[in-house]
Amino acid sequence: MKGKKATSDAGKRAFRDGANGTYQRNVAAVKSKPRPVFRQPKTELEQAIERYVDLFDFAPIAYVTFDRAGRVEQVNFAAARLLRRSRRQLIGITFAVCITKEDTPLFLHHLMECRSSDDAAVTELCLKGIDGEKIPVLLSTTGTSGLMKDGARLYQTAIIDLTERKRFEHTIRRSEERYRTLFNLGPTAVYTIDTSGVIQEYNRQAVELWGREPALGDTDQRFCGSFKMFRPDGSLMPHDQCPMAEVVSGKISVVHNGEVLIERPDGSHVTVLVNIRPLKNDRGEITGAINCFYDITDRKQTEEQLAEQARLLDLTIDAILVRDAQDRITYWNHGARELYGYSREEALGKVTHELLRTVHSQSLIHIRKKLERDNRWSGELVHTCKDGTKVIVISRWSLDRDAKGMPASILETNTEITNRKRAEQRRSVDLAVTRTLSESRSLDDAVPRILRTVCETLGWEVGDFWAPNTTGGRVLRCLEVRGSSVAKFPKFKAASRKLELAPGMGLPGRAWSNLKPVWISDVTRDNNVPRASIAAEEGLHAGFAFPISFGKNFLGVMEFFSLEIRKLDEDLLKMFAGIGSQIGQFVQRKRAEDAAQKSKELLERLVQQRTKALRVTNAKLENEIERRKGLEGEILSVSDREQQRLGQELHDGLCQHLTAVAFMAHSIAMRLKNHRVIDAADIEKIAQLVNDAASDTRNLSRALHRMDVDAAGLVTALQDLVDREIWRTPCRLQVRPSFRIDDDSAAAHLFRIAREAVINANKHAQAREIVVKLENSRQGMVLRVIDDGVGCLNAAKLKQGLGFHIMNYRAQLMGGRLELDSPKTGGTCVSCYLPRRVSPSRNAKNGEQPAELTETVPSGAAAVVPSFRHLKRQGAAIG
Repeated sequence: MKGKKATSDAGKRAFRDGANGTYQRNVAAVKSKPRPVFRQPKTELEQAIERYVDLFDFAPIAYVTFDRAGRVEQVNFAAARLLRRSRRQLIGITFAVCITKEDTPLFLHHLMECRSSDDAAVTELCLKGIDGEKIPVLLSTTGTSGLMKDGARLYQTAIIDLTERKRFEHTIRRSEERYRTLFNLGPTAVYTIDTSGVIQEYNRQAVELWGREPALGDTDQRFCGSFKMFRPDGSLMPHDQCPMAEVVSGKISVVHNGEVLIERPDGSHVTVLVNIRPLKNDRGEITGAINCFYDITDRKQTEEQLAEQARLLDLTIDAILVRDAQDRITYWNHGARELYGYSREEALGKVTHELLRTVHSQSLIHIRKKLERDNRWSGELVHTCKDGTKVIVISRWSLDRDAKGMPASILETNTEITNRKRAEQRRSVDLAVTRTLSESRSLDDAVPRILRTVCETLGWEVGDFWAPNTTGGRVLRCLEVRGSSVAKFPKFKAASRKLELAPGMGLPGRAWSNLKPVWISDVTRDNNVPRASIAAEEGLHAGFAFPISFGKNFLGVMEFFSLEIRKLDEDLLKMFAGIGSQIGQFVQRKRAEDAAQKSKELLERLVQQRTKALRVTNAKLENEIERRKGLEGEILSVSDREQQRLGQELHDGLCQHLTAVAFMAHSIAMRLKNHRVIDAADIEKIAQLVNDAASDTRNLSRALHRMDVDAAGLVTALQDLVDREIWRTPCRLQVRPSFRIDDDSAAAHLFRIAREAVINANKHAQAREIVVKLENSRQGMVLRVIDDGVGCLNAAKLKQGLGFHIMNYRAQLMGGRLELDSPKTGGTCVSCYLPRRVSPSRNAKNGEQPAELTETVPSGAAAVVPSFRHLKRQGAAIG
């Protein structure tokens, strides 16, 4: 095979001639030639040659063919890439050009070895790249009779790149050096043994801990180089029973931080922690073991001291813990376990504010700044225990620094003040409620402030107020909802405003029915809470309610909810029971104040009304005095008129009759004197005149005589009144069965009112008929005197007359009233209304008691009546 064959193949396959298959800058571009037309191989030899060329050119290993003088005859693409030259540059040059100067003798020796032997010559040397880079390679050259040129033998050389292997060997050497350095200079004592326990290697730290240096390979000193060993309990540990022996024998797989006490030849003791691992070959068989152990004597003493200190710290009731720079717990005393419920194993390694869900009184950044500045901090914190309860503590932090002054750890001491803090909060709430009630005008003003105070001070999220509805009072409605934040719990608040609760339903219903505070630790698990699902959705759990009442008067219920599950707090319920009673007393006091204010206003109005009435009464008295003065004069004139009337009636009636009797008697006497015949008719006429005179005299005397009329004889007296023959106008009496009167005095006054009305009607009415009625109306018992005469054209003038005043006065004495009416159709109606009274009826049978109806006397009349009582005895005689 010829060199130009290789070059033509490269051209034929259109491969680039660069070292990596690309053109280099110092290589001239090859002019493109027309693609040759290859004929089809006609023999198997040609096909085999073609396959050989392909295998040679594209082999992954660099191949170079050179002659006896080392001149390159053929080179494949891998060799061109390795040498950083094109194939055109390499073919024909001496291969020694590609060898570094210092390795050229090695290459010449390699050529001589190739020419002198038919075996493969292998030489390790460095090639030289174009940029002067050294490339370590391994030349493997074999002479073959199959490759000849001009009858001379050619040598096929495989070039293996050793760059990666050299780099890896260098790394291994450095690693070995570092291992040796660490092995001897590291702080940990290390030694190894074989399967028989003979010590193979050890470092200086092991010698220092053993207190002597064992001889390598000494079969008498096996498994450990120490003089003696003891277990942690102080018992002697033979060498063939030490942990190293057990690991090599396969009894245990590994030992991690096993504690062993070593006794040195000088009698001193050292406590070490051993970590043993078996050494295994490729097949997994144990070939030995390695032990890494270190001195913990000082640490052991420190731990003993710390254990003693921890024992003393466990005696305190305060929670004491130590945190590292990352706030992870490194110490947890008994007081902390008792307070928070976490064991030491559960707490160690945890971040404090994550484990205890700390609520800081101020920002953590501010606390850290103050701690770093002053090396201490104290304040109130809220921690959540393992069971979910919250505790309030006074926390005191002390910062410990290392030798460089950097923060190393924090000592935290927590003293629980939950009960004291809650007592302070409850006192604060109690005082705030008292202040709110003293400043509020009504319960509506006080409720929102009380709800907000309880939520903000005691840490409850939602508070609401329920009261019976105004229609029937049989269900509770939510009138007010407040919370620690306005935007939180919108669904729960909306559901509360729409809900109506019957007695015994939900927290408000239970407090209503029992009139006692009610507590539920988790409302989401209670079947008698209508809003349980919404509470669970928005994270509400604990709830309590207390009634607001005074005595047996129920006013409403206040209800509160929390995000936490809280245990029953009897003291809190007792406090709010007192607050509920206090609010009830406030409402009672406000109602009493309102009632007192209303009574005051009513009294003022009554005083004003009474003052006004007194003024009116005084005016009436003044008018009455004036009227009485007028009446006195009118009485005198009436007396004169009555005397004149009596004289007139005696003159016109009785005197005329007596004159006629005297005249006729004189006539008869003259006849008797003259012995004339006497007519009997004349005698009868005289008798008639005498009878008429006697009748007129009797009627006149009856009119002047005072009649005593009682309730039983009222109807009879009235019937006698209307039946008198002296009346010019016919009279009749109508009595309804429903009319009934039991008061004798009232009956007498009614009779005299009726008689006065009948006399006036006869004198002035010019009526055809007068009717006297006794009946029972809606306004009470009534006496009516009705005529069908000319009527009264001027009623006001008529009411000023003496007769009307006398009748009105009698009506007032009975507590009744007098009305004078003149209809448009004519006639006059005088009505006297008598108020209903309830008294045993004289006609009651079988012990039945008729109802007596009373009516209040008008204030004006009542005021006037007492001043006229002295006239009562005179009333019957008037008229």
